[in-house]
Amino acid sequence: MVLTKFKVLGWLAVAALVLGTGQTAAAQNYEGWLLGATSLRAQASGDWQVNLGVGFEIAPSFWGGADSKAYALPGIDIEWRGAVFASTQRGFGINLVSRRQTASGPRLTLDYGRKPTEHIRLTNTTTVKRSVELGWFFVHYTGPWRLEGDVRKGLGGGHKGLRVNLGAALGGGKLSEQNTLIIGGTLNYTGTKYNKAYYDLKGGGFTSIGVYADIIREVGAGGYVGFNVRADAILGAAKKAVYTENAQYSVGMVTGVRF
Repeated sequence: MVLTKFKVLGWLAVAALVLGTGQTAAAQNYEGWLLGATSLRAQASGDWQVNLGVGFEIAPSFWGGADSKAYALPGIDIEWRGAVFASTQRGFGINLVSRRQTASGPRLTLDYGRKPTEHIRLTNTTTVKRSVELGWFFVHYTGPWRLEGDVRKGLGGGHKGLRVNLGAALGGGKLSEQNTLIIGGTLNYTGTKYNKAYYDLKGGGFTSIGVYADIIREVGAGGYVGFNVRADAILGAAKKAVYTENAQYSVGMVTGVRF
Protein backbone atom coordinates (compact mmCIF):
# COMPACT_ATOMS: atom_id res chain seq x y z
CA MET A 1 0.00 0.00 0.00
CA VAL A 2 2.77 2.43 0.95
CA LEU A 3 4.76 1.54 -2.17
CA THR A 4 1.70 2.05 -4.40
CA LYS A 5 1.03 5.44 -2.83
CA PHE A 6 4.66 6.41 -3.31
CA LYS A 7 4.49 5.47 -7.00
CA VAL A 8 1.26 7.43 -7.55
CA LEU A 9 2.58 10.52 -5.81
CA GLY A 10 5.86 10.19 -7.70
CA TRP A 11 4.07 10.16 -11.04
CA LEU A 12 1.98 13.15 -9.99
CA ALA A 13 5.13 15.06 -9.07
CA VAL A 14 6.80 14.28 -12.40
CA ALA A 15 3.66 15.26 -14.33
CA ALA A 16 3.34 18.52 -12.43
CA LEU A 17 6.98 19.42 -12.90
CA VAL A 18 6.64 18.80 -16.64
CA LEU A 19 3.59 21.07 -16.71
CA GLY A 20 5.44 23.62 -14.64
CA THR A 21 8.20 23.84 -17.22
CA GLY A 22 5.75 24.56 -20.04
CA GLN A 23 5.10 27.98 -21.48
CA THR A 24 1.71 28.15 -19.73
CA ALA A 25 3.44 28.23 -16.36
CA ALA A 26 6.22 30.27 -17.77
CA ALA A 27 9.08 31.89 -16.16
CA GLN A 28 8.83 35.11 -14.42
CA ASN A 29 7.24 34.71 -10.98
CA TYR A 30 5.61 31.28 -10.85
CA GLU A 31 6.83 30.66 -7.32
CA GLY A 32 5.46 33.97 -6.07
CA TRP A 33 2.10 33.47 -7.75
CA LEU A 34 1.56 30.22 -5.84
CA LEU A 35 2.59 31.57 -2.43
CA GLY A 36 -0.98 31.75 -1.22
CA ALA A 37 -1.65 28.13 -2.14
CA THR A 38 1.28 26.87 -0.06
CA SER A 39 1.47 29.48 2.70
CA LEU A 40 -1.13 27.93 4.99
CA ARG A 41 0.57 25.38 7.20
CA ALA A 42 -0.37 21.76 6.51
CA GLN A 43 -2.73 20.13 8.99
CA ALA A 44 -2.22 16.48 7.99
CA SER A 45 -0.59 14.28 10.62
CA GLY A 46 0.56 11.34 8.46
CA ASP A 47 3.86 10.72 6.69
CA TRP A 48 2.64 12.34 3.48
CA GLN A 49 1.52 15.94 3.05
CA VAL A 50 0.04 16.67 -0.38
CA ASN A 51 -1.27 19.88 -1.93
CA LEU A 52 -2.92 19.64 -5.37
CA GLY A 53 -4.08 22.80 -7.09
CA VAL A 54 -4.65 24.61 -10.36
CA GLY A 55 -5.20 28.26 -11.20
CA PHE A 56 -4.34 31.13 -13.49
CA GLU A 57 -2.53 34.47 -13.34
CA ILE A 58 -2.88 37.60 -15.46
CA ALA A 59 0.58 39.15 -15.53
CA PRO A 60 3.09 40.87 -17.85
CA SER A 61 4.01 38.81 -20.91
CA PHE A 62 7.64 38.82 -19.73
CA TRP A 63 9.42 40.14 -16.65
CA GLY A 64 9.60 43.86 -17.31
CA GLY A 65 6.94 43.90 -20.01
CA ALA A 66 4.09 46.39 -20.28
CA ASP A 67 1.30 44.23 -21.72
CA SER A 68 -0.25 41.22 -20.00
CA LYS A 69 -1.45 37.70 -20.73
CA ALA A 70 -2.95 34.77 -18.84
CA TYR A 71 -0.75 31.98 -17.44
CA ALA A 72 -1.89 28.56 -16.25
CA LEU A 73 -0.73 27.59 -12.76
CA PRO A 74 -0.50 23.83 -12.19
CA GLY A 75 0.40 23.24 -8.56
CA ILE A 76 1.48 19.99 -6.93
CA ASP A 77 3.39 20.00 -3.66
CA ILE A 78 4.33 16.69 -2.03
CA GLU A 79 6.29 16.35 1.22
CA TRP A 80 7.29 13.17 3.02
CA ARG A 81 7.75 13.13 6.80
CA GLY A 82 8.69 16.80 6.75
CA ALA A 83 12.03 15.81 5.26
CA VAL A 84 11.86 15.60 1.44
CA PHE A 85 9.65 17.52 -0.99
CA ALA A 86 8.88 17.71 -4.70
CA SER A 87 6.90 20.70 -5.85
CA THR A 88 6.04 22.71 -8.94
CA GLN A 89 6.53 25.79 -6.78
CA ARG A 90 9.40 24.88 -4.45
CA GLY A 91 11.32 22.44 -6.66
CA PHE A 92 13.08 19.37 -5.19
CA GLY A 93 14.54 19.79 -1.72
CA ILE A 94 15.49 18.39 1.67
CA ASN A 95 14.57 19.91 5.01
CA LEU A 96 17.86 19.42 6.83
CA VAL A 97 16.40 21.60 9.55
CA SER A 98 12.82 20.47 10.17
CA ARG A 99 11.24 21.86 13.30
CA ARG A 100 7.76 23.10 14.13
CA GLN A 101 8.70 26.74 13.46
CA THR A 102 11.63 26.42 11.03
CA ALA A 103 12.53 24.55 7.86
CA SER A 104 15.81 24.96 5.98
CA GLY A 105 17.98 23.04 3.54
CA PRO A 106 19.22 22.60 -0.03
CA ARG A 107 16.94 22.49 -3.05
CA LEU A 108 16.96 22.37 -6.84
CA THR A 109 14.78 24.80 -8.78
CA LEU A 110 14.28 25.51 -12.47
CA ASP A 111 14.98 28.79 -14.22
CA TYR A 112 12.77 28.85 -17.33
CA GLY A 113 15.06 31.04 -19.40
CA ARG A 114 13.85 33.38 -22.13
CA LYS A 115 13.77 33.59 -25.94
CA PRO A 116 13.84 36.69 -28.19
CA THR A 117 10.76 35.34 -29.95
CA GLU A 118 8.60 35.57 -26.82
CA HIS A 119 7.81 39.26 -27.39
CA ILE A 120 8.56 41.92 -29.98
CA ARG A 121 10.41 44.05 -27.40
CA LEU A 122 12.82 41.16 -26.80
CA THR A 123 13.74 40.83 -30.49
CA ASN A 124 17.33 42.05 -30.10
CA THR A 125 18.06 40.19 -26.86
CA THR A 126 19.99 36.94 -26.54
CA THR A 127 18.48 33.58 -25.67
CA VAL A 128 18.77 32.57 -22.01
CA LYS A 129 18.58 28.78 -21.84
CA ARG A 130 16.62 26.92 -19.21
CA SER A 131 18.79 25.74 -16.37
CA VAL A 132 18.71 24.05 -12.99
CA GLU A 133 19.54 26.21 -9.97
CA LEU A 134 21.17 24.85 -6.84
CA GLY A 135 20.27 26.74 -3.72
CA TRP A 136 19.60 26.91 0.01
CA PHE A 137 16.29 28.05 1.50
CA PHE A 138 14.82 28.85 4.90
CA VAL A 139 11.29 29.39 6.21
CA HIS A 140 10.62 30.51 9.79
CA TYR A 141 7.34 31.18 11.57
CA THR A 142 7.17 33.53 14.53
CA GLY A 143 3.70 34.38 15.79
CA PRO A 144 1.63 35.48 12.76
CA TRP A 145 4.78 36.19 10.71
CA ARG A 146 6.36 34.01 8.06
CA LEU A 147 9.99 34.87 7.21
CA GLU A 148 11.68 33.22 4.24
CA GLY A 149 14.55 33.49 1.83
CA ASP A 150 16.84 31.59 -0.47
CA VAL A 151 20.11 31.80 -2.36
CA ARG A 152 20.36 30.18 -5.81
CA LYS A 153 23.19 29.61 -8.28
CA GLY A 154 22.47 28.78 -11.92
CA LEU A 155 24.07 25.62 -13.27
CA GLY A 156 24.69 24.50 -16.84
CA GLY A 157 24.13 26.66 -19.89
CA GLY A 158 21.56 29.12 -18.52
CA HIS A 159 22.16 32.38 -16.70
CA LYS A 160 24.91 30.89 -14.46
CA GLY A 161 24.32 33.71 -12.01
CA LEU A 162 23.42 34.26 -8.37
CA ARG A 163 19.99 35.14 -7.03
CA VAL A 164 19.02 36.04 -3.46
CA ASN A 165 15.34 36.32 -2.51
CA LEU A 166 14.01 37.57 0.83
CA GLY A 167 10.42 37.77 1.98
CA ALA A 168 8.19 38.45 4.98
CA ALA A 169 4.46 37.92 5.31
CA LEU A 170 1.84 38.58 7.97
CA GLY A 171 -0.67 35.76 7.88
CA GLY A 172 -2.65 36.17 11.05
CA GLY A 173 -5.47 38.17 9.51
CA LYS A 174 -8.58 36.01 9.94
CA LEU A 175 -11.39 37.74 8.05
CA SER A 176 -13.78 35.01 9.19
CA GLU A 177 -13.69 31.36 10.23
CA GLN A 178 -12.93 30.25 6.66
CA ASN A 179 -11.13 33.29 5.21
CA THR A 180 -7.51 34.29 5.86
CA LEU A 181 -5.77 37.45 4.66
CA ILE A 182 -2.02 37.29 4.01
CA ILE A 183 -0.01 40.44 3.28
CA GLY A 184 3.67 40.25 2.39
CA GLY A 185 6.66 41.77 0.71
CA THR A 186 9.72 40.56 -1.20
CA LEU A 187 13.18 41.88 -2.03
CA ASN A 188 15.36 40.35 -4.75
CA TYR A 189 19.07 40.63 -5.49
CA THR A 190 20.69 39.33 -8.69
CA GLY A 191 24.41 38.96 -9.43
CA THR A 192 26.43 40.22 -12.37
CA LYS A 193 26.14 37.02 -14.48
CA TYR A 194 22.38 36.93 -14.06
CA ASN A 195 22.07 40.60 -14.98
CA LYS A 196 24.31 40.17 -17.99
CA ALA A 197 22.22 37.24 -19.25
CA TYR A 198 18.81 38.83 -18.74
CA TYR A 199 19.46 42.57 -19.02
CA ASP A 200 22.78 42.80 -20.90
CA LEU A 201 24.17 44.97 -18.11
CA LYS A 202 27.13 44.38 -15.83
CA GLY A 203 27.18 44.51 -12.06
CA GLY A 204 25.00 43.00 -9.35
CA GLY A 205 22.40 44.64 -7.15
CA PHE A 206 18.80 44.67 -6.03
CA THR A 207 16.52 44.31 -9.03
CA SER A 208 12.99 44.26 -7.57
CA ILE A 209 10.93 44.94 -4.47
CA GLY A 210 7.33 43.79 -4.27
CA VAL A 211 4.19 43.66 -2.17
CA TYR A 212 1.35 41.15 -2.42
CA ALA A 213 -1.90 40.14 -0.79
CA ASP A 214 -3.65 36.77 -0.75
CA ILE A 215 -7.12 35.89 0.49
CA ILE A 216 -7.46 32.16 1.13
CA ARG A 217 -10.89 30.64 1.69
CA GLU A 218 -10.91 27.16 3.18
CA VAL A 219 -13.62 24.93 1.72
CA GLY A 220 -14.67 21.65 3.29
CA ALA A 221 -12.02 19.18 4.46
CA GLY A 222 -8.71 20.47 3.10
CA GLY A 223 -10.08 22.40 0.14
CA TYR A 224 -9.23 26.03 -0.56
CA VAL A 225 -9.69 28.87 -3.03
CA GLY A 226 -7.12 31.64 -3.15
CA PHE A 227 -7.14 35.09 -4.76
CA ASN A 228 -3.99 37.20 -5.11
CA VAL A 229 -2.83 40.61 -6.24
CA ARG A 230 0.80 41.69 -6.57
CA ALA A 231 2.86 44.75 -7.50
CA ASP A 232 6.63 44.82 -8.06
CA ALA A 233 8.88 47.83 -8.59
CA ILE A 234 11.85 47.11 -10.85
CA LEU A 235 15.23 48.37 -9.66
CA GLY A 236 18.87 48.51 -10.76
CA ALA A 237 19.92 46.66 -13.88
CA ALA A 238 16.38 45.39 -14.49
CA LYS A 239 15.09 48.98 -14.62
CA LYS A 240 17.95 50.23 -16.83
CA ALA A 241 17.35 47.63 -19.56
CA VAL A 242 15.86 49.31 -22.64
CA TYR A 243 12.92 46.87 -22.91
CA THR A 244 11.62 46.91 -19.31
CA GLU A 245 8.99 48.99 -17.55
CA ASN A 246 9.19 50.48 -14.05
CA ALA A 247 6.52 48.34 -12.40
CA GLN A 248 4.81 44.96 -12.75
CA TYR A 249 1.27 44.07 -11.71
CA SER A 250 -0.51 40.73 -11.56
CA VAL A 251 -3.77 39.24 -10.33
CA GLY A 252 -4.94 35.65 -10.19
CA MET A 253 -6.57 32.77 -8.37
CA VAL A 254 -5.84 29.16 -7.48
CA THR A 255 -7.99 26.36 -6.09
CA GLY A 256 -7.00 23.01 -4.70
CA VAL A 257 -7.04 20.54 -1.84
CA ARG A 258 -4.58 19.60 0.91
CA PHE A 259 -4.45 16.15 2.49
